[in-house]
Amino acid sequence: MDINTAEDENKDRSTTGDENQEKGTAEDEDMDIMEDELIVPDSAEDDDKSDIYPALNSSSVLLCKESLDSDEESNDVPEEDSISRDVNHRGVYVKLVVKNGYTNLGKRKKSDRVYNSTHPCPLCDKTVTNFSHHILSKKHANDADVTKIGTLSGKEKKVAIQKMRLKGSHKHNMKVLKEKKGEIFLLRRSSNKKTDGVLGEEDEEEDENQSDCMATFDMSKYGPCPECLGWVLLKSIKRHMKTCCVSKDPTSSKCQLIVQSDLLSERITEEASKALVSETFTIMQQDEVAKVAKNDSLIVTLGNTSMLRNAGNKVMRRYYTSSVMRLAAKFKMELLGMDCTDLREEKNKDDCDQGEGKDGNSMKKELSEFLRPQCFDMIVAAALKCSCQDAMDEEDLKTPSNALKLGYDIKKMVSAKLGRALMKDDAGNQKDAEGLLKLMDMEWGVRVNKLARIALTERSFNAERQLPLPEDIKKLCAYLLTEIGKLDLTDCSYENFRKVATLSLARVTLYNRRRCHEVQALRLVFRAIC
Repeated sequence: MDINTAEDENKDRSTTGDENQEKGTAEDEDMDIMEDELIVPDSAEDDDKSDIYPALNSSSVLLCKESLDSDEESNDVPEEDSISRDVNHRGVYVKLVVKNGYTNLGKRKKSDRVYNSTHPCPLCDKTVTNFSHHILSKKHANDADVTKIGTLSGKEKKVAIQKMRLKGSHKHNMKVLKEKKGEIFLLRRSSNKKTDGVLGEEDEEEDENQSDCMATFDMSKYGPCPECLGWVLLKSIKRHMKTCCVSKDPTSSKCQLIVQSDLLSERITEEASKALVSETFTIMQQDEVAKVAKNDSLIVTLGNTSMLRNAGNKVMRRYYTSSVMRLAAKFKMELLGMDCTDLREEKNKDDCDQGEGKDGNSMKKELSEFLRPQCFDMIVAAALKCSCQDAMDEEDLKTPSNALKLGYDIKKMVSAKLGRALMKDDAGNQKDAEGLLKLMDMEWGVRVNKLARIALTERSFNAERQLPLPEDIKKLCAYLLTEIGKLDLTDCSYENFRKVATLSLARVTLYNRRRCHEVQALRLVFRAIC
């Protein structure tokens, strides 16, 4: 019995030794795997969306590849209650700020904010929850920009990571705009407290600049910052520049910033010349008419032509061009707003719905599609509407000069269409352009120009012209000379400068009253000589 027992013990020990040896081999393999895995520090933030428990006792947390991938990528569309869709393209949406004071386990949190934001990576196009950890991981260690960020520290490193994050968001947003489907990443999001499409009162203070747009979310009202590429509300882009992480010159005007943003988001056609963009687009009123004018190729061509025709008048050409482009844009909007019955019969039925020009779809169709002989009656009606034709009296036009201007502008745009057709050897567009030009030569003068000239002639006869009395002009001149003589040119205060400028402008204007607009064309060199 003793011998058998000893033999059994030896067998058990040998078996146990083999098991320990196998276990040690398995532990070594696990250690090898751990060296290849990504080690991330503990998270101090509590999140009811996270699968990882925070504030663990261990110095590091091992994430397997499967959990890491599931944490980085989140391509599923969230629930409708937590998003706001674009009014024009329902496939485009933005996540709203979600607030919840309790975790999924029922524990009360210090803050009711739910940190569910994600950010697209500009290098691998993945959507990640922790951008800084992702961009500084081994996956992008060989990238030049990431290597440069690794050499920085403190605030410079934080700003560099933020710039790369906003660059990835801009790249993703441009892709969504082209595909018209996906999530838009904004620099600041709104809360989800809505009542019948209107934000709640509790959000008015927090989202003062976004409350009127986020409930319906009109994507056309947002654009990238020219400096940091973060997408902000365009009407508050000037305020954003004061706190922008990249901006070093916050002196640019609001219109200039909006034009630069439209160029980055490709809302301004590439055919616009540099002078047209820098001079005309920056002073143009930013409204729906301006959007139509900037996005139609024929209207932009008309603007380029106007800039060239007034090349010698650098002071006023921006204003002339702006008025020409805006009038052509209003003409296009009137065409889009009409019942396109004739156009639907010969072209695509889905591209010409009634009322299309009154919403965000006004940029879908090009003006060249209407410049055909078959649409001549619509063109005449739209031109008369731009002249504010009286509904009771069709011969009464409130602004008859618009009809005369549109006659010349439409011919220029048709000629531009004809030129493009000749260069591209497009027989169809060439035939349409030539036919419309012939129709305008035959009927435009009778159906439009005649009504406009009659209205202008009648008003010129009935216009009252009040001339100032010579005694009043003499008194004004004497007063100006007296006040100018009392000026103290050594005083450099703002009040004194304003007074000097006002008196000088009044004196020069009174001296050259017939050509008073020449005063603004005078340069400082000429004023110094005088």
